[in-house]
Amino acid sequence: APSREAQVAAEAQQRLRAVHGELAQVRHQLAALRAEEARLVAEEGQLAERIAIAKANQSRADVAAQEWSSGFEWDAAVDKELLQVFGHRVTRPLQREALNAVLDGKD
Repeated sequence: APSREAQVAAEAQQRLRAVHGELAQVRHQLAALRAEEARLVAEEGQLAERIAIAKANQSRADVAAQEWSSGFEWDAAVDKELLQVFGHRVTRPLQREALNAVLDGKD
């Protein structure tokens, strides 16, 4: 009959093989999870970029749709400064729109 030490060693060896098998499975699962994480991180970045582009496009569309030539609270002050500082009664084409966009914080 095998000695007690031989029996303990045999049982430990058997358990060690089982642990190695379990570790191999866990490592395989971890590799699959890391690959899935990388895929999701990449998709997250792409989606965030799509959202940012869509918001920027909407903001540009909103600004472009606005009437920029008049109707702002600073119109009288701009006209006064235009005359006093530059001696002009009217702006050049699109200058008023540019000034209004800047003063409205949409430049």
